Amino acid sequence: MTEPIKPKVAATVILLRQKVPNLDSQDDSEFEVFMAKRNSNTRFMSDHYVFPGGAIENQDLTDYSKKRVIGFDHSLIDNLKIVHDSPPVLWIIAIRELFEETGIILARAMKKDPNNLIEKDQEKLQQYQG
Repeated sequence: MTEPIKPKVAATVILLRQKVPNLDSQDDSEFEVFMAKRNSNTRFMSDHYVFPGGAIENQDLTDYSKKRVIGFDHSLIDNLKIVHDSPPVLWIIAIRELFEETGIILARAMKKDPNNLIEKDQEKLQQYQG
């Protein structure tokens, strides 16, 4: 009998925002959903619309990365231990993949110093995008 395939640790992001009502539209939905269109040169699912996401990488497992995940409900984290022994890694994967694939970064400055804004270092950020 063949061993079952063990699932890979991965994460995806589904971004929603409340829709601004448009009087000219017949669409009465309450939210807009963000999806990315994959490049036509991509081997997997080229030209398809997808939610950004991907698999775990070594950098996601570092203590440095884990320390940056703050503000989560511990009961939620405890419930996700069945997926990964360190659930914050799931957020790290999702946030990293979202940035790499779309340029959207979910972050906040660690200090309340206006000179430490993320927008100040665009060239450094762009080197991390795939």
